[in-house]
Amino acid sequence: MADQVVDVYQLAGVETPELSILSDQFLDSLATKDKPNLQMGMLRRLLNDQIRTV
Repeated sequence: MADQVVDVYQLAGVETPELSILSDQFLDSLATKDKPNLQMGMLRRLLNDQIRTV
């Protein structure tokens, strides 16, 4: 069992991606949307694009 957090981005020598879009306010707002699956789909696409650029 690991007893410390390992930054895999640092180990790989790449910049840590920006994940500020995942703020509590944004995630809470999904609960009040008419079509939360649409917003989650958009979030998934944004994250996939961010991951591909790394």
